[in-house]
Amino acid sequence: MSLPLDFKTLVVPAGNAGNPGVARSQLAGVFFYCKSATAPFQMQFDAGTVFPFDTGFKIRNPENIRGAFQTITFYNPTANAILINFYVGSAEVDFVGGGAIKEVSSRALGSGLLTLEAGDIWDIPGISGGSQRKQVVITNLDAAAPLVILDGDGAVFGAVFAQSPWTVPTDANLKLKNNTVDPINFVVGELYYNS
Repeated sequence: MSLPLDFKTLVVPAGNAGNPGVARSQLAGVFFYCKSATAPFQMQFDAGTVFPFDTGFKIRNPENIRGAFQTITFYNPTANAILINFYVGSAEVDFVGGGAIKEVSSRALGSGLLTLEAGDIWDIPGISGGSQRKQVVITNLDAAAPLVILDGDGAVFGAVFAQSPWTVPTDANLKLKNNTVDPINFVVGELYYNS
């Protein structure tokens, strides 16, 4: 048996109030439920009104649209990426009973002050001591140079700008690269689920 309902996870990149980060989903439907989000966000169905949304909110047939919406656009006016888990489709499901959320304990792991020499790469694995990482915070302490973030395969993923942190909930393997000719000081802080 198949329900006319899809589950999706997406990351809305960081932005600011004047230039929010944007992500889009092409899942059509008349029902949307935000299961979880790492922060409040804004959203829009097709070319409709932009409105605020958050964890636990649900909406059916937004703005009295006849038929299904085709595109959902998410906006992030904050300085950190937002991870959103949601359901969308043509069926509304009420989540009742047995759905108690159990907080999972975690442990913090700090790197201390690190230095990445010119051209070097630093690996940040998503698993430590058999535990899955919950979140990573990378802080670039350099006065001017950015640190390049690579995915586990070495493709460019983003950057940590000078004198700023980059926070994302992920258990993915990441790498940092110094593309400058001078050393860059940085700190990595990670939260891991207790195994």
